[in-house]
Amino acid sequence: SKFIVAKGSRTYASHSGALYTKDGKTLVQWLSGSPIAEAVVSDGVTTIARFAFSDSPKLTSVTIPTSVTSLGEQAFANCPKLSVVYTDAGNSERLRAMIAERNQVVADQIIVKEMTRPKNADARSTQTFRK
Repeated sequence: SKFIVAKGSRTYASHSGALYTKDGKTLVQWLSGSPIAEAVVSDGVTTIARFAFSDSPKLTSVTIPTSVTSLGEQAFANCPKLSVVYTDAGNSERLRAMIAERNQVVADQIIVKEMTRPKNADARSTQTFRK
């Protein structure tokens, strides 16, 4: 399954199993019930919306770039297998605090790990560089 956005939409765009605002700055919704276990939020995204990853029972990890400065309430609700969130080096404490503040229900089940990647690598290639 995937999101289908009307051609020429001025509001939304979809790629990599997710629905984003047209400007690419907000991840609106990950495809609920997706069989994909690892989600990668695109570089440049600044906001992960409320309930963005909710009801994703197979999701085990999410990679979130440093560009994310806002995490919606219950963004990870009903993700029972989610156990690790990867982020760029130096961003783990800030991300841990955002998860604890806005997603209390799952905060104890998630470990935030830092990864290192070359500056010219895009978000789709992060898995290669995890520690």
